[in-house]
Amino acid sequence: EETVCIGDRWRLGSALVEVSQGRQPCWKLDHRFGGLAINAAMVKARRSGWYYRVLEEGDVEAGEAMQLVDRPHPEWTVARTFGLLVSGDHKRDRPSLEALGTLDVLAQPWKARREKLLQG
Repeated sequence: EETVCIGDRWRLGSALVEVSQGRQPCWKLDHRFGGLAINAAMVKARRSGWYYRVLEEGDVEAGEAMQLVDRPHPEWTVARTFGLLVSGDHKRDRPSLEALGTLDVLAQPWKARREKLLQG
């Protein structure tokens, strides 16, 4: 989360993928682990993981390494973006929340979340 950025493009086999958003933990984690506060712990630790969108379909074989092709937004790590949109950092860093609007590669659900936070 600290070393992967929104918009990073990776080559995996002959496919090209792009980081579009962090994952957002939900109630199912707590349910799966018998009521433990896993969801809250993930939000606090900012260990979200991330999602890729496929830009170019291709073939991938087990064991192939991913290669970073482009990092157009090095200032927007998954951890920073997750912090603003999920962990409450927007409360003390509105300028960053506003600046996040310039990130055209951000997935639509997180764009919508940003808009909601700006209004509230």
